[in-house]
Amino acid sequence: MLRTEGPQRWIFQELQELWRIAFRFKGKDTPQSYVRDLAGMLHLFPFQDVLAGPYLLEEYRPDLINDLLHYLRPDNVRIAVVAKRFMGQADSVEKWYGTQYNLEPIPDSVMQDCVAEAATVRPRDGATVGAVIIIMRMDSGDVARGVPGTLENFCLVSGIDEAKRLSNVVPAALEGSAKLWWQFVGAFNSWDEFTKTFRAEFASIDSKRRLKEELEQRTQHPRKI
Repeated sequence: MLRTEGPQRWIFQELQELWRIAFRFKGKDTPQSYVRDLAGMLHLFPFQDVLAGPYLLEEYRPDLINDLLHYLRPDNVRIAVVAKRFMGQADSVEKWYGTQYNLEPIPDSVMQDCVAEAATVRPRDGATVGAVIIIMRMDSGDVARGVPGTLENFCLVSGIDEAKRLSNVVPAALEGSAKLWWQFVGAFNSWDEFTKTFRAEFASIDSKRRLKEELEQRTQHPRKI
């Protein structure tokens, strides 16, 4: 799609919004992991940007996208395949860890499949991704019973009319979108887990179906609100 259509600003804006939400609702890391990751970021970002640098996309640079695209070609790729079934087939040994490996050209049939697959990719429309962030206030009795608490803030962001912000009401089904489901969790760290599945397939044209299937899979007894 990039080669035929070129860089698209709306794609950048979607990614920008998704990463902004990921930063705003980032879960708590263990101290050891947090320090290690921040130390690694010092090689990539100025000191004042190490916290937000990996998340906040501030500048749209189609020229850099095109430069990188030049190197992303099927004939310029290296594929690593790791499996136990290759044991005994290696003809070389890596000098640092003694890992056995061998190198061989990628079969022409695989290369042809890669080119054919890339040609079938088509961009979806430029509709902006809408994210729904729900923060619920729960008392100790609600937590013990595992029932929904009082809705403290219902915020619709990214492309959904700001005039539709609601508060202190039970949310209803959004217009023309997937149903809203609820499942009790004991900690406010589910946003990261919830979004990982959908980030991996950015170009999905059937996100509503995938969203519904994912929610049904994660909830043993889903309830409509």
